[in-house]
Amino acid sequence: MKALSTPHLEHVEVSAHAVDRASLRCLGVWRDTAKRGEGLHSWLERQAKEALCNPADHKGRHMHLGFLWAFHDEEGHPKLMSLIQDGK
Repeated sequence: MKALSTPHLEHVEVSAHAVDRASLRCLGVWRDTAKRGEGLHSWLERQAKEALCNPADHKGRHMHLGFLWAFHDEEGHPKLMSLIQDGK
C-alpha cells in the first residue's frame, strides 16, 4: 500500500495477530503515546492510520514508531496484519 493521507481513512481494521504482537513488543510505546483512557486496540487503530501516511518499503510495510507496520488490502480498506520490530 502506498502512503495515504490520514483524514481519508475512516477506519483501519486491526487483526488479532497485530494486537498480540503489539502486546508483546510495544507496550512501552503504547504507554508513552496513548491518549488518556485509550486502550491498546484503539491506539493501534490510531497509530495504523499514522503509519499509512509514511512511505511503504519494497514489501509494502510502513515504518512508524520504530516498527514496521504490515497491512493487507481488505476489499479496498487497510487491515493491520502485524507489527515487526525493525531489523527482526
